[in-house]
Amino acid sequence: MYHSENRPKHFTLTGTPISAGIAVGKVYLFRQIDLESLKNNSFPIEDVIVELDRLSNSIKKSKEQLASLQRSGAERHKNDVADIFASHIQLLEDETFLENIREGIKIERLNVEHVISVRIDDIEKSFQAISNETVRTRLFDVQDVYHRLLRNLLEIEHVRVSPLIRSSAPPILVSQHLLPSDIALLEFRDISGIIIEEASALSHIAIISRSFEIPAIINIPDITLILHQDTTIILDCNEGKIIVNPSSSEIIQYTKKMQAHSKPERFPHESSTSRCMTRDGVRIFLESNAGSVVDVAKAFDSGAEGIGLLRSEFFYLGKSELPSSTEELLFYKEIFKLAEGRPVTIRLADIGADKTPLFLSFPQEENPQLGIRGIRYLLHNRDLLITHLSRILRASRFGIVNVLVPFISIPKEFNSIRSIINSIIVDEHLDFSRVRVGMMIETPSAMMTIRQFRNVDFFSIGTNDLTQFLFAADRENTHLDTYREASLPLIVYCIKNLVVQCSSLNIDITVCGEIAAVPEAVPLLIGAGIRALSVQPSMIQKVKKIIESKTIDQVTKETNDYLNQFNFFQDDSSRNRLF
Repeated sequence: MYHSENRPKHFTLTGTPISAGIAVGKVYLFRQIDLESLKNNSFPIEDVIVELDRLSNSIKKSKEQLASLQRSGAERHKNDVADIFASHIQLLEDETFLENIREGIKIERLNVEHVISVRIDDIEKSFQAISNETVRTRLFDVQDVYHRLLRNLLEIEHVRVSPLIRSSAPPILVSQHLLPSDIALLEFRDISGIIIEEASALSHIAIISRSFEIPAIINIPDITLILHQDTTIILDCNEGKIIVNPSSSEIIQYTKKMQAHSKPERFPHESSTSRCMTRDGVRIFLESNAGSVVDVAKAFDSGAEGIGLLRSEFFYLGKSELPSSTEELLFYKEIFKLAEGRPVTIRLADIGADKTPLFLSFPQEENPQLGIRGIRYLLHNRDLLITHLSRILRASRFGIVNVLVPFISIPKEFNSIRSIINSIIVDEHLDFSRVRVGMMIETPSAMMTIRQFRNVDFFSIGTNDLTQFLFAADRENTHLDTYREASLPLIVYCIKNLVVQCSSLNIDITVCGEIAAVPEAVPLLIGAGIRALSVQPSMIQKVKKIIESKTIDQVTKETNDYLNQFNFFQDDSSRNRLF
């Protein structure tokens, strides 16, 4: 008889979710190449030329594989994924990067596998001393390329995935570390979930898992020792937990949740169900953020009333040269076709810092988040700015274009862009009435001097950067999460003040940052006076339900009570006092 004391132990673990969703399946422990064995099993080489030829062959094969992965990402309209592998190709074409390996072979006169394994070990040790996530991500890129070279040298590129391919059901991948190439090796299709012992929410693995909607969770110490091969688990990345050896009722419960999530309701254009209103009938405009044609299609399928933020820079990322005018215009045309008359807001390419197209050069900066990025980069590269702007403005022939200017900090920047836009409209014989020009509020200076900006048609609050600068906490540094977690009261207070100012100026204002989709923040934003939000496609219906469950009186009281807890209002007269 099967006694209860013999049953597998049931317990729950918690971690940090980096990609939402639920998975139910068996554990597959995914292990990297044994670097210790490669380091300890070095052997002297007699002919350096032969060893360098082995390296060259591995480089050539690696480039071909990466080019294929880049094409696959682009064909699926996953430009963010294509960009990752394009950057890996760039590394393999960097003679300085390759010379480091070649010199190691020549000087040490040891086999190339040993030389590369030592380099990887050095990189892993350097992670411990680096907190900046941009730098760490770049080191992960180098590590990934080294691993690819090793797999091709050892001729094991596809050996590790055969057990997964033979699996009766897609397993949940559990690994101490995971590299973009590991996921790509599986062609993004044989994994139902991902658990990583140590990683960053801003890593390339996070980008890939979100892009392909693979539920993923990170930062669970010793997870590869705790879980065993083929153990049944539930991965709940909505709640950030793992249920090990779940009961039958738990499996049924979570399977139903998965099935409900996998069948999103479609919302026809201009149907009554697509309009978002509070319980007492106040209209809230609910749009979507997007970075690709696929994102736009998902947004409208999910009930979006428009595209509140089209990240045009995503179209550039991963490309080895500036796209042709025809190519970029076709991109915008497809989006306007999907919109069917609904509003589309195109943000000028917000490049620099962590978004650097391969065909552009960027200055070396101590702090790129505070450097030449966004509109600053475009104004420093006027030819690119005019080319890019001209293409966006020509798209006004497909529909009304809302042009959104990123990273504005002083009125002079916006005035310059507005003047250039006006000149292009005249030169291209376009219709002024089909172009609106707005600006992002994501710097404290723009927020506090909002009345100094003239001829602005609309404002959009980028809370991600605004939070970073208000709290002097690098958004890419995971050690500063405490500051981001404490940011909500001040951000809500700032937004409430901005709404008052925009109301007096009779200018529309929306929120397009991550806060717009945070469940506890949504009622506070509506209570602060916001009447337009732009969120990720997957969050549209969740946000809509939150808004529809409340009246304006309720959320207004909630917001005022919430802010009063933090002594923002000393007396009634200060409620509308501005910066």
